[in-house]
Amino acid sequence: MPMQNILINKQNCKPFYNCAFGLSGLTEDNQHIFMLDADIEHNLFTDLKAICHNIQEDCCLSNIYIIQTTNGFNILSFDKLDLSYIPAIGGKYKIFDKDFYKIGFDWGYYDLRMDKDKRLIDIVVSRHNVYQKSNAHREFFNMFFNVNIKKDNTFDDYKKVDLIEFVSDKHGYFKDNKLDDVELYKNMCDYYK
Repeated sequence: MPMQNILINKQNCKPFYNCAFGLSGLTEDNQHIFMLDADIEHNLFTDLKAICHNIQEDCCLSNIYIIQTTNGFNILSFDKLDLSYIPAIGGKYKIFDKDFYKIGFDWGYYDLRMDKDKRLIDIVVSRHNVYQKSNAHREFFNMFFNVNIKKDNTFDDYKKVDLIEFVSDKHGYFKDNKLDDVELYKNMCDYYK
């Protein structure tokens, strides 16, 4: 992917101090990829996976990617939806963080913090392929998690994602000013110039 095709929004971040990136779900054509935050114990993973399958069946979503975080999980699908669908879907299940989609809806986009501790741990494969998908988010995902999700004809041709850089008091890239933090940050910035 050409590096100049990614848009980075920076906000109140001092280099080498508690910075984090948020991956915005907004697409270039003003749609939004499906994403939710579940601050639940890691031992509830099986329940989360079952809920992801239910969401796929109820809403005809394609594959859902489960990301483990320090405090739970994020889920996302590259399917592009109207912004209002996300709280409507997430509101049906108690395990999803209500503040996540309330704040995101007020902002006009949702974002997931992409801290260094995030790990892609599972993919809930779907039989559905109804919605157009975000290629830009697929490419970012491939880079960040070092995976190779193939592009097919259901992906759009857009190449831009918004990375929001903000001050973070948890798991920021420069919290301890460690070399690996600095290298990860530099690699992301170099990649997205």
